[in-house]
Amino acid sequence: MRAPGRSAPQTADIDELERARDQLERLLTGLLEAGTDELAVFDDRLRIVVTNGAFRDEFLDGSDPQGRSLNDLAGLVHDEAMLDVIDLVGQASRSGEEVRAFVRGAMQANDERWLDVTATPMSTIIGVCLHVADVSDLVRAARAGRTDRVQDTLTGLLSRDGLRELLEVEFGRSEMSAMCVVMLDIDQFKVIQHTLGYAAGDDLIRQLAKNLERLLPPGGRLARLVGDTFCVAFHPQSPRDVDRISSELRDMARQPVTVHGRTVRLTASVGTTLTEPDETVERAMQQAEVAMQEANVRGGNRCVTYSPALAEPQEGMLRLWNALRSALQFRQMEVWFQPIVSLATDRPIGVEALCRWHHPQFGDVSPGEFIPIAERNSEILNIGAFVHGRSAEVMNMLRASRIQPLCDFQISINASPNELAWPAFAHNLLTRIKANDARPEWFALDITEEALLQHDDAVRANLHEVAEAGITLSLDDFGAGYSSLERLRLIPVNRVKIDRRFVSTMLENERTDQLIAAIIALADELHMQTVAEGVETAEQAARLRALGCRAAQGFLFAPAVPDSELLAVLRDLSTVRARAW
Repeated sequence: MRAPGRSAPQTADIDELERARDQLERLLTGLLEAGTDELAVFDDRLRIVVTNGAFRDEFLDGSDPQGRSLNDLAGLVHDEAMLDVIDLVGQASRSGEEVRAFVRGAMQANDERWLDVTATPMSTIIGVCLHVADVSDLVRAARAGRTDRVQDTLTGLLSRDGLRELLEVEFGRSEMSAMCVVMLDIDQFKVIQHTLGYAAGDDLIRQLAKNLERLLPPGGRLARLVGDTFCVAFHPQSPRDVDRISSELRDMARQPVTVHGRTVRLTASVGTTLTEPDETVERAMQQAEVAMQEANVRGGNRCVTYSPALAEPQEGMLRLWNALRSALQFRQMEVWFQPIVSLATDRPIGVEALCRWHHPQFGDVSPGEFIPIAERNSEILNIGAFVHGRSAEVMNMLRASRIQPLCDFQISINASPNELAWPAFAHNLLTRIKANDARPEWFALDITEEALLQHDDAVRANLHEVAEAGITLSLDDFGAGYSSLERLRLIPVNRVKIDRRFVSTMLENERTDQLIAAIIALADELHMQTVAEGVETAEQAARLRALGCRAAQGFLFAPAVPDSELLAVLRDLSTVRARAW
């Protein structure tokens, strides 16, 4: 039996609670309707208090489920994914903790639909707040991003990340047999890009990718890592497979390729490594890359197998390579000049322009170190342009000084085979000379025997163009390479420079002395001037003079000096006899 006087207050409490619920429901309805995501609120008995229009339209065909239980709701939904959503509401209610999950919904336009679902337990009046967001676009974008990450968009091959992921699975197998990793890089690809343009470079890469795919061993993987670098990984059936397939890949890269109406002949540097049982993917790829870089340093168009002895110098080379890219920007490079003296008059008749690099960390880096690195990419073109410009400026400075008659005085500038292979080389060189109010006949272009041997139309065209403009062509380090007399006849060379290695031993070695005599006689027969390099003693100079050599350069006369000291050095050589012979 109820205690007297209690029914009225209890009824009032219930009425107050109902009013509070109504107010809260109206407030929640207003808040939820403002949202674009699907939202629903359940009370402490898991009955639906309120839903927004987005929820009703998406899951209930627009009908209002207010007051329905969680079980009732399960019978109303048309999307099976909603059953998983409802289950999350129950989990949150039972655990008292927020539950979040990604749920795959019904197919839309032949594509999957994904929902980001969060069920959050609330107070005793409100049981659970449900938030459902359609994240299908995000999932598709993420999948596309993964595709871009593991697949090269230009060629359709695996990317570096894609290859690494596959190889990590392969390397994780305890029974994995030895694997060969081959790295291939196109020699002078940057020069090709500069010459033909980036679109032509992309076309070339696509064609090369198809060619390499045809050589892929069964079960092998081919990836484009970056730029013009490719990687092949395969299980060799025998040790001979490593050399055979590496050579075939290199030879395939040499096949003529037609891009934008022009036939391009390529060469490639190839590095290989054979994995050890405890090898990691990263280490195997690094070893193949080191071997590939060594192949490039040795001149390209070859295969090199990794050995530990390659690693240390390659690490130093990579540091120099990175530093070289900013050397001109930070004004670490200078052009120094070494006088060339007439052996008949002992007076200077020219200077050779020599690039010098002083790095704040590495100190003075010799051209023998950084020029081969620069020749591996377009940096050699930038260095060449810098030397050409400074040489023209210095020539104007010398002529303005009037230290001596300069009617036949020339500055010799060096050109590597890779520079000469750039079709615009001659045009750009002559343009820089003209822009500095200089004349072509004030300059000589030193080329190597390697440049003469190139069967390249661009090289021949460039050499003829500069020669016709009035620049003297000088063959550098003559006798140390593989010059052909036929090539000398075809290329308008009118000066040869005798290699310093011959000069240094000519007094002690009779055969060397005879060789120098033969070079001088040949040059005279072909109406070419001769310049001896690396002359360090008066005895060497005297012997060269007796053999009929026209000119010489070396420490006997003067070392290479910066332009700030050049006037003084030339003045001394012009007024004082360099040495008594």
